[in-house]
Amino acid sequence: MGRFIEGIDVNDELLATNLIDKVITGSGSFLGEKHTREWWKKEFYVPEVMDRLPYDLWNGQGKKNETAKAKEKVEDILATHKVSVPLTEEQNNEIDKILNEAKRYYKKLGLI
Repeated sequence: MGRFIEGIDVNDELLATNLIDKVITGSGSFLGEKHTREWWKKEFYVPEVMDRLPYDLWNGQGKKNETAKAKEKVEDILATHKVSVPLTEEQNNEIDKILNEAKRYYKKLGLI
């Protein structure tokens, strides 16, 4: 959700117009380019809660936004997940630390 809250950054590095020109007039494929490998996982990742349905289908399925879908996913995980090995107290503390850092970060940005 944090990635969606941050929004879309548009800059020369991300747009890579020089790379577009190179690929169009050359190999025709971005997959072999270093820039693509560096940015692929950061910018192309589509989480399960994102909806790519056409508007008519999305509308017909109740207009659930990413927040509603994420809440449903969390509820499903909490209801069905079976813990095989419990986390240690140290691991739980580290998770709390990460979540608190994220909360402070997004509050500082005014996004939550």
